[in-house]
Amino acid sequence: MDNVVARAVVLNQSDTIEPDMLSLDAMGRTSPGKRLPYLSLPYHESMEEPSRYIIEQALEEVEGNQTKAAYRLKLQRTYLARLIKQQKVKEELD
Repeated sequence: MDNVVARAVVLNQSDTIEPDMLSLDAMGRTSPGKRLPYLSLPYHESMEEPSRYIIEQALEEVEGNQTKAAYRLKLQRTYLARLIKQQKVKEELD
C-alpha cells in the first residue's frame, strides 16, 4: 500500500489524490482497457516530469538552496546540480 500511495503522490500533478489514482492493477490500468499515458513512453522519458516536479518542490521549500535541497532529497549536491541542468529546472525557477 505504501508503494501505491507513493506512486500516486509522485505521478499526480495536483495536491489531491483521487481514488482512481490508487486503484491501479499490475498492468497499470485505471479502468478496464484504459492505460496510463506514461506507460507508453520509454522509462527515462516517463520519469522526467515527476523527477522535475520533485526537484522543483524541494528547491522551492529551501528557497533555491541546492545543498539543502540535495540533503532533503538524500542526493549528493553534485548529482542534484547535474539533474537540474539536464532537466532545465533552474531555468524555470529563475
